[in-house]
Amino acid sequence: MTDHPSRRRLWIASGVLASLVLIGGATGSYAYAAHYDTRALPGVSVAGQPVTGMDVASIGAMLEQRAKDVKVEVTVEGEAVSASLADLGVAVDATATVDQAMAGNASFTSKLGALFSSRDVAPVVSVDREKLQSFADSLARKAGPVVVNASVSLDPETNTFHATEAVSGTGLDVDALSQVAEQAAGTLSSASTTAVVQEVKPEISTEEAQEMVAAAQALAGLEVSITDGIDDFAADAATRASWVKVPVSSDGKSLEKPVVDEAKLRSWVEKTAEETNVAPKPGINNVDANGKVLVEARKGVKGFKVNNADAVTKDAFKSLSEGKSFAGDFDYDEVEAPYESRQALPGAENALYPAAEGEKWLEINLGNNSVSAYVGLSRVHGPVPIVPGSPGHETVTGLFHIYLKYDKQDMGCTPEWPYCAKDVPWVSYFHGSYAFHGAPWQDSFGWSGPGGSHGCINMPVHEAKWVHQWSEMGTPVVSHY
Repeated sequence: MTDHPSRRRLWIASGVLASLVLIGGATGSYAYAAHYDTRALPGVSVAGQPVTGMDVASIGAMLEQRAKDVKVEVTVEGEAVSASLADLGVAVDATATVDQAMAGNASFTSKLGALFSSRDVAPVVSVDREKLQSFADSLARKAGPVVVNASVSLDPETNTFHATEAVSGTGLDVDALSQVAEQAAGTLSSASTTAVVQEVKPEISTEEAQEMVAAAQALAGLEVSITDGIDDFAADAATRASWVKVPVSSDGKSLEKPVVDEAKLRSWVEKTAEETNVAPKPGINNVDANGKVLVEARKGVKGFKVNNADAVTKDAFKSLSEGKSFAGDFDYDEVEAPYESRQALPGAENALYPAAEGEKWLEINLGNNSVSAYVGLSRVHGPVPIVPGSPGHETVTGLFHIYLKYDKQDMGCTPEWPYCAKDVPWVSYFHGSYAFHGAPWQDSFGWSGPGGSHGCINMPVHEAKWVHQWSEMGTPVVSHY
């Protein structure tokens, strides 16, 4: 007579318990329980394969390998195609399956109870419906043209939307294919099936797509502009159209209301913000041998960086989503200018200008009405006689820098100035409206007083040209009596 399986298992379990008692009673029982803290209990199997005594990592590796080995053979129009679970969009969640296999390890009582029972765990399976549909469509092409849903697309040449037509075609019964694939994954065993070929009508009609065209065009027509306080920056028609998308519903059976792609909108806002940022201009300090700053040889200029691009993006997205155009403002943080130190020439500490080696600079001497050019501490040009500002329009004194140049320029010639000089040659500005420039109307140079300038340095034309061509943007200018 053959023993009944469950009765036989009871005898074995009873024998194990008896052994535990003989070994040490409670001590033996706890030793058994401790042994299975991280191992699958007696009687546990996964998809028919015993895993008793296996640890979590081993069970997981076994599951992953078995899942990879599963093949589903699909026959279409007499042709067999072999596919893996991954090809079909079917995945076995090894972690979740192992968790279920180890669920009985939660308590001492359940561990002992495993000696009197058995449990087969089915793998936890998920299906990527989109990937399965794509696989089914590829097979359907063996039987005939695949069905095509209508959609909305953008013509980049005209920045207009149009509907692509729906087309009936040949398809497979995806639900039947999914059932076979899920069964194969649930048993971790290969399977075969003959696909059911059927005529399929589009889920999304041409008429539905045409209805969405007008909505997409209206959304793309909403204007978006941002100002930095000086200039306005507007998204052009092509850019706005590229933001618009017409989503397909999660079940793939309908088109949803057109929306703005927030990621693309954000990209445009951030790119525009970057274009409006002003990088700081580094400054230079001339220092002595001990690092003490002797002079700010070149003044650093602060920069500006947009600090609200994220908020602008969210506001613009909200406005467009509500069917309204958007006009926003960038806000800026100041960015301090970095400074570098440059060694001044030895002995320059007490010089009129403590220059570094090879550094160009200009001297305006209002005491003798002259201009001289230096490289380092050596005069390389001048002194050149000049005419400075007249009484009441005195030339400024201090340390300045060349910041703007014109080959020629009309000076004055506006209501706020009492004079107008046309085509003034070789203009080099060093502070506000103060500049070196040629003065062909002056008969002589080297004097000051009535008849002088409105503050500029009047020079012979050829000398103004020399200063204009020799100096560079940022060249220091020291003006003194």
